[in-house]
Amino acid sequence: MSEPAETLSEFGQRRLDEIERARNRDDPGFVSSVNLGAMRRHRRLVAAAVLGLLGGAVLAQRLQLVGVAISVLGFVLMVAGAGLFRSGRPGFGGGGNWSPGFAPERLQRAVARRFAAA
Repeated sequence: MSEPAETLSEFGQRRLDEIERARNRDDPGFVSSVNLGAMRRHRRLVAAAVLGLLGGAVLAQRLQLVGVAISVLGFVLMVAGAGLFRSGRPGFGGGGNWSPGFAPERLQRAVARRFAAA
């Protein structure tokens, strides 16, 4: 059984609220782009993929014919995943307004705003 989460002191809760307000004020775009539900789904998908990989590796070692089939299936899934990523379909990454310089530029602007105010 898991233990209940420890509650914050009144001071700690006020400080946390202050940090959240500052984050919302400094970078509202980041706040609106974070989707906790999608992050949880992604975590479950990664866990399922890792378990599938381990199960496939065990089967591939036991039965050679099954190993070949699993290897071919894995290759097809990798190609399909890369295609979905490159297509830019919502929920699959890729596409959109992202470019290699997008995130660093945004981070630089946020840091510059933060230290300009100080």
